[in-house]
Amino acid sequence: MSNPPKVKGTAFESSLLPLIREYHPYAERRALTGAKDKGDFFLPGADFILEAKCVRTMSLGSWLDEAVREAINAEVGYGIVVHKRKGKTDPAEQFATMRFKSLLDILGYLPP
Repeated sequence: MSNPPKVKGTAFESSLLPLIREYHPYAERRALTGAKDKGDFFLPGADFILEAKCVRTMSLGSWLDEAVREAINAEVGYGIVVHKRKGKTDPAEQFATMRFKSLLDILGYLPP
C-alpha cells in the first residue's frame, strides 16, 4: 500500500529540482536522515538549505523551526522553506519562507 502524502511530497520535490538546478547546477535532493536531517536539497557552496513542503494545511512556524534545525545540522547559515502554492503547478510560482532576520542578514542590512 502506498503512502499518498509521501508520494505527493516526493513529486513536489522532484518538480522543484530542475528549477533549482538552473541556478545551482550541482544541486541534489537529499535522502532522509531522521533526527539529523539536513534539508531536502543540498546546494554546494550555498549558505542555506531548502526544506520542501506540499501539504494542505500550512504550519509555517513549525516548518521554519524544522528548516532552521536542519540548517544547523548541515552547518549552513539559513533554512528556507519552499511550500506549495494552492492552484499553482509551476515550480517558480511556489512560496519560499524564511525568518525576516535571515533575509536582512543575507541582504547585508544587519551588523556582523
